[in-house]
Amino acid sequence: PVQPLRLSEMDAAIASAERDAATAEATAKDARTQLREWTAGERQVISSLKRIGEVLNSATFAAANAAFVDRHKALFEFSDENKLEYTAVHEQYVEAMEKVIVDNTPDISMEELVANLPSFISGLSTDQDPEQTGRTIDFLMSLTDFSVFKSMMLAARAESEGKFKVATQSMDGSKGAALAAGMLAESRINDKARLALAPLAAALADTGLEWRVVSDRMAKEGFRTESKSYGGDSYFRLFLNVALSPAEAIECLFDLTRADTVELMDFITKVDTLRQEERAGVKEWVVRAHFSLPAVVRTLRLAPSSTVWWCSVEPGVPEPGATTCALVTWDPDADEPAQSPSSMLRITVVRPSADGGAQMDIVEKIPSFMPTWMIGVLAETTFIKQLKTSTVKYKMKLEGRK
Repeated sequence: PVQPLRLSEMDAAIASAERDAATAEATAKDARTQLREWTAGERQVISSLKRIGEVLNSATFAAANAAFVDRHKALFEFSDENKLEYTAVHEQYVEAMEKVIVDNTPDISMEELVANLPSFISGLSTDQDPEQTGRTIDFLMSLTDFSVFKSMMLAARAESEGKFKVATQSMDGSKGAALAAGMLAESRINDKARLALAPLAAALADTGLEWRVVSDRMAKEGFRTESKSYGGDSYFRLFLNVALSPAEAIECLFDLTRADTVELMDFITKVDTLRQEERAGVKEWVVRAHFSLPAVVRTLRLAPSSTVWWCSVEPGVPEPGATTCALVTWDPDADEPAQSPSSMLRITVVRPSADGGAQMDIVEKIPSFMPTWMIGVLAETTFIKQLKTSTVKYKMKLEGRK
């Protein structure tokens, strides 16, 4: 007679089937991508982007960019005030960088290329970095973005003055399974949020599908990015070292109820606290955040300019000494997780590092509206710069308190 499967065997069989399904979906997606043929117009755009990318990666461009930043970074101050001379310097920067590009690509029409980028990116190129041109696209569309420019100048000034120390200690990615188990089994957050975070935790806990390294700059800049497909969804992971203590990192980067949140975070223009409570040692709040979106996202109208988030900070999870911070896009009327293409799920574990700083393991389910390749590009070109700026502003506030 056939023996019935024990519960543990059933769980293992289900997990194996889910991994097989995820693998099959990833394989099918890769096959569709490889069979994809670019149109003549798209090939022309890609060819232009590749040539411009070569210029952006050249020693000539690097020298011009570094010289401009060094010449003007001292002008920028760590405050919310945007002086008129900042705008003038930004205009000079745009002109100077465009000149380097145009001088080295005389047969490319920049106006025509920029005009064609939105339709190019929003078309069939959204499933992948179109021929590895993502960083070039982001640069071209962010060149005229003042907030990105200011973050770059402040980060450069902070580093030159020794105000931002890059911690480069390695981080253990194998703790993801423990993180997931902690969120699901030990967490004291509300049940609705825990249920919403379950798919993200499952993606972390599944060791059958490995994370793909997107960019590893841990040795020089203190961060590494990875991606993974699971159950038909895409996930993004960021390992990040921060030169703040864990408590300071949480206060600076996760507590959106602070009165100075807008001052610290350049990409947030306003925060409305809708609800705030603390129970069983867990801080939870619901906020409506208004954003200054990155240029590429704003141009393509990929995301709303404001959204409501449920957030939590929970000490002691997934292990003593660590703190888990969670974020879920929220429907304030129904008081439950929101269901929309722009919905976000994020888990961050903050742990102390050996040098007194903080190590952050950030895992996020990529919203369905967002091209997967764009997440990595924005993380490196926008998020990291803004993080450095926020960290320096926070440190200066701490010094002012003493």
